[in-house]
Amino acid sequence: MTSSHFYPVLLGIQAGGVFVDRSAMQYFRKKLYDGNLNPDEVAEYVGIAMDKFISEVKPSFVDPSGDHLIAIADRHLSNPLAGIERGYLMLKG
Repeated sequence: MTSSHFYPVLLGIQAGGVFVDRSAMQYFRKKLYDGNLNPDEVAEYVGIAMDKFISEVKPSFVDPSGDHLIAIADRHLSNPLAGIERGYLMLKG
């Protein structure tokens, strides 16, 4: 099998990754808006959450039922409605 046979597989993996990223972004936005944060804070925290999700959570993903903590703010921020405790947003498996 030549290397050109692997391109459709790689493209499928990339497309799947884009879908996962989009779903994560929608999840983060909803969680933060549900916490009644202002739109500027939501935009900032979603950006931080996405950076951490892409660089830390996705590469270490093993168990779909596992929970992940994502640091999005300093430890002074807690908002139970948004799922933030001491600056960490819980991403449920």
